[in-house]
Amino acid sequence: MIIYKANRFYFLPILFVPLLAIVPLLEGGIPLDQKRLVGYLILSGLSVLLAVIPFFTRLEVGADSVKNYFLGLCTSTIKQEDVVVINYGNLLRGGLGYGKGLNIKTKKGLSKSYSVGEKFWGREAVMHAYNVLAPGKVLEIDEEQNKLIGKEELKGGIGIAVSVLFFFAGLGITDSYPSFLKFIIPISALSILGWIIYIVVKSRK
Repeated sequence: MIIYKANRFYFLPILFVPLLAIVPLLEGGIPLDQKRLVGYLILSGLSVLLAVIPFFTRLEVGADSVKNYFLGLCTSTIKQEDVVVINYGNLLRGGLGYGKGLNIKTKKGLSKSYSVGEKFWGREAVMHAYNVLAPGKVLEIDEEQNKLIGKEELKGGIGIAVSVLFFFAGLGITDSYPSFLKFIIPISALSILGWIIYIVVKSRK
């Protein structure tokens, strides 16, 4: 059994998002009311949460299984006997910055779809996981996953872009605007998270 640690710098760039968002708040002369503060705290909290995830995760590759741990708790187990399909390619269709790795489908398990990414775990961990889950099998490259961005990923990307635009637009809303518009900031922050989850779920079906 070998334990692999995640790339701790993988999500750190996301911390620039709340830093960029605070610029218009400080320089725009806009009062920081409760709605803006809540929205900014949600965005900052999500960014920090994502940034620290790699510090508390590990990949355990055993003799016939691959396990993922978060905060010491096993979050997923992929057994060799349960693997139906395993191939190497983009983790998301078109790449989208997530890089390459193993896309795995199993006949048992909570989600039945898993991935082991090179950027997050390293190439050695990916190759080790493949050798354990597909012993004696030549590494297959999923050409379909290497093609252009799919419809669902494109839809999710547009959703994230629109949500980000609404978030920054919400920073400029003053008391002279209708009160319901002040909810744009927290709603758009949650919308960003929702679209990220949408892309991940749809791309792994």
